[in-house]
Amino acid sequence: MPTVLREQGFRFHFYLNDHLPMHVHVAKGGAEAKVLLEPNIELTKNNGFKSQEVRSIVGIIEANYEYLIQQWHETYNR
Repeated sequence: MPTVLREQGFRFHFYLNDHLPMHVHVAKGGAEAKVLLEPNIELTKNNGFKSQEVRSIVGIIEANYEYLIQQWHETYNR
């Protein structure tokens, strides 16, 4: 599971057997989430993050959007 970004204590990563649509997993302190990158940034799973943390996660994804898309393509050669 390659970690592609660490920011504010959040770890953004992919699973090697992941699938489309493009998304990123986020973990911190036992909480986990899954966020779609395309067609729109959208939280699809949340296990333990508070709403303020979710807003932080979305903000980090927005600020690093192009980088995360690039990392997805490099990881999966798509």
